[in-house]
Amino acid sequence: MQLTLITIGRTRVKPVRALIEGYCERLSHYARFKHVVVPDGQKGTRDSVRAQQSQALLQAVPSRAKIVILDERGRSWTSEALAKQIDRDALHGDSHWALLIGGAEGHDPALREQADYLWSLSDLTLPHDLATIVVVEQLYRAMTILRGEPYHRGD
Repeated sequence: MQLTLITIGRTRVKPVRALIEGYCERLSHYARFKHVVVPDGQKGTRDSVRAQQSQALLQAVPSRAKIVILDERGRSWTSEALAKQIDRDALHGDSHWALLIGGAEGHDPALREQADYLWSLSDLTLPHDLATIVVVEQLYRAMTILRGEPYHRGD
């Protein structure tokens, strides 16, 4: 499986960045994983910033990757269901996921329409850094579930 996480803006808080990098490192032992950071320097109205950032995210998506957008309107998965979906897609030849975490303005509706999956982490609104941590941790957890390793059980 190949996983590309694409986020808006660099994480500025060192301990948070270290946590994200730690899970990225763990995840890279199970899948080809890449974290792409798109600059957040767009200016303008809320709608124009959202459109610019969504376009920047879309441009960073590798060709033929399934687009998984993190969005509160999406479907929530249990860790086991996420693992099953990854496994199902890999078995059907869809072995590359591009996961997109937008900026503070959210995703443009046109980008959401292009998604293969909309994934909601919670009914709560999460800060982008926290959402990134949760995504990489859950991807790592999904990989351990698929391998039958004890991490996901809390052992």
